[in-house]
Amino acid sequence: MSRLRDEAAPVAVVGAGLGGLAAAIGLLKQGFRVQVFEQAEAFGEVGAGISLSPNASKILAAWGLGDALAAMASIPRTGNILNGITGEVIQSQPLGEVLEQLFGSPYYQVLRPDLHALLVGEVRRLAPEAFHLDHRLVDIEGPDEAPVLVFANGARQAASLVIAADGSRSVVRAKRFVDEPARFTGHIAFRGVLPMEGLPERYREPRSVVWLGERRQLVHYPLNHGRALNVVAFVSDVDWDREGWHERAELSELTAQFAGFCDEATEIFGHFAGHELFKWALYDREPVDEWVRGRLVLLGDAAHPMLPYLGQGAAMAIEDAWVLAGVLGQHDEPADALADYQARRVARARWVLLESREAGRRFHEPGQDETRFSGDAAMRTRELFAPGPASLLG
Repeated sequence: MSRLRDEAAPVAVVGAGLGGLAAAIGLLKQGFRVQVFEQAEAFGEVGAGISLSPNASKILAAWGLGDALAAMASIPRTGNILNGITGEVIQSQPLGEVLEQLFGSPYYQVLRPDLHALLVGEVRRLAPEAFHLDHRLVDIEGPDEAPVLVFANGARQAASLVIAADGSRSVVRAKRFVDEPARFTGHIAFRGVLPMEGLPERYREPRSVVWLGERRQLVHYPLNHGRALNVVAFVSDVDWDREGWHERAELSELTAQFAGFCDEATEIFGHFAGHELFKWALYDREPVDEWVRGRLVLLGDAAHPMLPYLGQGAAMAIEDAWVLAGVLGQHDEPADALADYQARRVARARWVLLESREAGRRFHEPGQDETRFSGDAAMRTRELFAPGPASLLG
C-alpha cells in the first residue's frame, strides 16, 4: 500500500491538458486524492484533430473509456503518402482493421476538444471537486521533498506529489529541473478544421492522406465519423517564430507557401474561405534524463516536448500517465515508485522524440519516392504501437 495515499496533502497535477487529465484519471482510479490546477479560466481546447494510436487507445480502453472514445472518433482504413508535385502515390498502407488485429486496439483520429471533454468528464465523475481553474503557477516554495505551489491569484497549495503536466513551457521544469531555452526548428504549421458539408466526396473517405514536397507537407483526414475534415500543412526553412495555437493565418500565405503543388493537393485550400485558419511555430528541446526531483515529477510535454510528425505527443503523455499511476500503486515508498517511473519512461520517450524529429527532416527532403519510406526507421509502427497497459508495467 503506497504511503502516498496516507499523506495529508493531495497529489497536485499542474495543467489540465490531455496529459494532466490522463494522470489525474490514472491516480484517481488507484485511490489517490488528486487536485488539478489549470491556468485557463474555463475549459476550451483548440479545435484541431489528433491521432490516437493503439498504444494510447489501449490505455483509455483499460480505464473504461473505450466505448465513449469509439463513439466520437474516426478510424482511417488506409494511410496514403503522395508526391505533392506530381500526385503520384509514394506509399499506401492499410490501417483500420489491420492495426487493430496487430496491436489489439484501433488507430483513432479524433477532434481534440472532444477527447479533452471526455477526459474532463471522467475526472469530474471520479472527483467532482478536483478542478481549480484560473490557477496559473508562478513559483514553487519549499524543498523538492515538500513542495508548495504558488499561483498568480494568491492561492497556495502544499502537495504530497507535484505532477508537472504544464506543457513544453513548463514552470515546474524551469524552476526545479532545467531552464534551457526552447529551440525554434524553422518549421511552422497551418491548421484548420472544415465542416464536411460542401466538400468533394473523396474527402469523406476514411483515409489519412499525406502530400509531400521539398520543405512542405500537407495532411488531411476526416473526423467525427466523416462530419469534419482536419487539415494541417507544415512548412520548413522559415523565420516566423511565434509559438502558440491561436495565431490567425491568412489564406493567401498558405496558398503561396504551397505554390507548385498539384491541384489535387491544394484544392482543399479554397474551401477555407470564411473558415478559421491558424498557424504556429514548432519548437524543440533536447531530451532530458532527469524527470524526478524529490516529490516533483515531469510528465508529457514537460518531460519530452516532441514535434508532431509521428502523431505521438498525446500518446506519450497517456503512456506516462498510465505508468506513473501504476508504479505509485505498486510501490510502498513514493521514492521507489518515482525512480521506477523514470527508469521505465526515459528511454522510450527519448526514442520517440528523436524519431519524430527525424521524421520531420525526412518528410521535407527533396526527391520523395517509395524507396525513401520502405526502410524508414521513423515509420516503424511496431515499436511505436505495440506497447500496451500490461507491457508498459511489465
